[in-house]
Amino acid sequence: RERDEYHRINEAPYLSRELVKAAEGVPCRTDFLRYVQWHNRAFNMTESLNKPVHILHYMDFRDNYNGTMSKLMGFLEQPLVTKGDQFRWSNYSDYYTSGQRMATKRFIKFYASPETLRELARYGIE
Repeated sequence: RERDEYHRINEAPYLSRELVKAAEGVPCRTDFLRYVQWHNRAFNMTESLNKPVHILHYMDFRDNYNGTMSKLMGFLEQPLVTKGDQFRWSNYSDYYTSGQRMATKRFIKFYASPETLRELARYGIE
């Protein structure tokens, strides 16, 4: 409740009504807003600059850590000099309620660009 009040007073006045409505029920809504905005802008920028891109997904590290690191180092044209620490996977299921997860997915669908949505589809956001 305290965070909702803070959002109403300090953040919501700078956002469109539609965006505020879409963010209802989203925990850490400003963080999710920044997350989606960062990805939207990153896709826009890389398209505008016409630069090569290598997209990393959290799940790829879980499913094939060595292969993912190898592909990343290949893209960067750098040798893999150390094996690194063990990757620790978490889906953060104990952080949010199912209602908060649904609200967050709904918000992301509202705010994300088609490119961002395409990349997030593997995480159940379609």
